[in-house]
Formats: sequence, structure tokens, C-alpha cells
Amino acid sequence: MHDITRRDWLASTIVSLAATASGTSAAVPGERQTGGTVHISPAVDAAWKLYYEKVERTRQAIYSSRFSGRPDVQRAANEYFLSLQAVAYTTFMAPRSAYPLFYVHSRYEPQIFGYGLLNPDFRYRGATVDGARTYRIWGRRGTTRFLDFQVDVAPDGRSGPKSEPKNYRLDNFQAGSDGRFEIIASADPHPGNWIALPGSAPHVAISVREALYDWEHETLTELHIEVQDDKPLPGPLLSEQEFLQRLEVVGDMVGYIAENWGMMLVDLTLRMAEGQRNRFGWQKLPSSAGTNPNANYANCIYDLADDEALLIEFDAPTGLYWGIQLGDVYLRSTDAIYHQSSLNGHQALRSADGKVRIVLSKQDPGVPNWLDSVDNQLGIIQFRQYFTDAVVPLPKTRVVDKRKIVDFLPADTPRISPEQRGKSLRSRRLAMLRHYGY
Repeated sequence: MHDITRRDWLASTIVSLAATASGTSAAVPGERQTGGTVHISPAVDAAWKLYYEKVERTRQAIYSSRFSGRPDVQRAANEYFLSLQAVAYTTFMAPRSAYPLFYVHSRYEPQIFGYGLLNPDFRYRGATVDGARTYRIWGRRGTTRFLDFQVDVAPDGRSGPKSEPKNYRLDNFQAGSDGRFEIIASADPHPGNWIALPGSAPHVAISVREALYDWEHETLTELHIEVQDDKPLPGPLLSEQEFLQRLEVVGDMVGYIAENWGMMLVDLTLRMAEGQRNRFGWQKLPSSAGTNPNANYANCIYDLADDEALLIEFDAPTGLYWGIQLGDVYLRSTDAIYHQSSLNGHQALRSADGKVRIVLSKQDPGVPNWLDSVDNQLGIIQFRQYFTDAVVPLPKTRVVDKRKIVDFLPADTPRISPEQRGKSLRSRRLAMLRHYGY
């Protein structure tokens, strides 16, 4: 650390903190002293105070929500509140449209950023761009089920996205025989592969969903973005006015995400299921809320005792993709790397009658198609179908004694030994670790 050792630095820091607490000052080697003066403009100081007021209101709302009296929900709330602030920062403060990137680890990170019930089968990426500029998107198609670009005018934290999203499936664009592609994103039409941007919007979100089916063998798409026009690049540091605008949005978004991508969706799910837990209902949200118009969603709030299991049964969908996953009541996805908390159309076993039967429980039932609830006795199930002409009916559910689950399954249902389960979980884990670069 320059001309001082780590031990000297730690010692001087402790002395400085102690001196500050006692009202005196202490010199730190290599630093100029300012006498404790706070250098901040009145506008920024006021904006920070307003931000803290907003997040405090959100904290109160989270800890007083419908199920917050339950110990497992309280444990989730502790981390959820902090994660919302991190999500709001990485999504609405950090991005620079003049320096675009398809962010991955700063927005969609298993066990860290899981708001909105992110799908373990999807590799999410996202870039923030200026609708008035021109961008080049290029890469090489992988072997996944599909890749979808969704273009939204970025939300302001009060009303969600400002317009209906536009979606572009990568497979509908032209690509070379080796899978390489190039797309122009701009407000003005462009020959060839083109994504239309709203030219009057300075903050446009390009969200990417790439669907993995066979985790072990499919490869992800290589994807990049760069500015293509000759407009001068601004410096990366925000002006005070831009910082104030973004900080206002960040504070609003903390509350917006908590209300609309957490508490509100739980309430909506219960209403769609006629107020009943352990029962599915269709999720009826407009695509302007950030959902994908190519998808159909059905949700269920499950609530099980330790000795109970939930049997889920539905006709096997025939579309391009389907998947089912678990999350908590704040819509944080249940860990799907170290636990089998999700299944898709490639992973799930069909019964001889063409139906899919899934068992949700805390303990391994010793049969295929187990969903592990992990720490959540109470949580949410989401069933997704993408790119299908025939949406299957709502899944049927039944709460049963976990010790008698095999009595409710077809007689030819295979049994899974602990050794087989362990091997399957390890293959699943290694595949997902590889996809995320862990």
C-alpha cells in the first residue's frame, strides 16, 4: 500500500477512528487532512436524505407484509431488503449508455440477485442504451433452446416500463453458416438485421433471455454490444444533475420492485387461485410490467408442513420451452445450483400416460421429478410456457402425506436411490457452475 505497510495502515486507521469519536483529529500517513469538513452540495445532501426516507418506507413495508410474521419469511426479508438496493444501483445508477455492456454478474447472480423470480434455465443479460444512438450487437449462436431480445423504455420507479416491449427472437435474424450474426440497434431503420429503438428515450433496456434445456450439453450464445455511431463519448462520471435524477429513480425502484415484484404478485397469485394456497392460477400481468409476451405464466403459493408434500400434475406442453421453479414470497428464486428446485421439459420425466407429475417436498421422496423446497415451507411456484400454440390447462395439485406419496403416483414410476440422486445433483451443479463461469 504505497509507502506504508498494511499493519501501519490498520493501526493509523484505528487511531483516526478513535480520534474522530473523541472529537480530535489524527494524521494518517500519506493523506491530507480536511479538518472533518463534509464537502457535499446542498442538492446532493438533500437527495441522499430523501433516498434514505424512501428505503426506510420500503423496509417497513417488507417487514409488515402478509407473511412477515413467519420465521422463515423474516430470514428472507433480512437479505431481500439489502438486495433490492443493490439491484436498483446496478440497474439504474451504474450503467452508461455510451459504454454499453451486456451485464451478467452485476444483475443476475444466483444466490445474490434473484428478484422477480428469475428462471434458473435462463441466462439473463441486459444492456442500457440511448435510443438516439446506434449500436452494433454481434456474436455467435449457441445451441440453447432460444434467445430473445426484449426492448423496453426503462422504468422510472413509479409506473414501470413506459411502453409495451418489443421482442426479437435471435433465430429470426440472418446468421452465417457458423452461427455468427450481427444486428444493428437504432431508431432509424437499417437494412438487414435490425432492432428498433425508441429514439426519444435516453434510457432503453435491452434484456436478453436465453433458454437452456439440456444443461450439461448445450452451449450459450456469445453476445457483445458496442456503440456504432461517431457521436462524441461523454466522460463516465455523472454530472450532479444526472446523479440526482438517477438517485431519485434508484430510491423509487427499491419500493417499486418490492411492491410490484414481490408483495403484489403474491397477492395477485392468491386472488387468481380464489384465495387458496397450494392451487395454481394464471398470472395475468400486462407485458408492460416486464413479463415476456411470448410466455404464459401460472403461479401457485404453496404452504406445506414438514410431513406434507405437494403433488403437481399437468399435461406435457408441446411448445418450444416449458419449465417450473420455486421461489420465496419475495420472489427470490430458490437456489437451483445445489438443490433441484427447478425442472424443465428436458429434465422432467413423463409418465406413460403423457402427463408430468412433480413432487414438491423438503425431503427427497425417492422418485423422479422432485422439487426441493429447501428452507421454504411457504413459497411460490411458477410454471412457464414459451412459444407455444397450445397452452396446457392449469396444473392440478394435491397435498399428501409425504410418506405415502408413491400411493398417488403411477405404479410404474421409477425409484431414485440416494446414490442416484447424488449423482444427478452433482451433474446438475457442475453444468450450472460451468455456465456461470464459477
